[in-house]
Amino acid sequence: MPMEVPKRWYVELEPGVWLTEGEGDPPRTLDVQFAASWRSLMEAERHLVVARRFRPFLNAQIHHI
Repeated sequence: MPMEVPKRWYVELEPGVWLTEGEGDPPRTLDVQFAASWRSLMEAERHLVVARRFRPFLNAQIHHI
């Protein structure tokens, strides 16, 4: 039986633009494989709040992938 990979939480700041770790205001990537991920929705929401200090990202979404 294959082992299931646990789902993680990802922040999509704009369509196709994902929050990541590194430098930037906030750091972003176009490839979800390089996006930062969190174990809980609360952690992802906290990082979105920090990202919104730089720009409003009014249409940001948090995905459970």
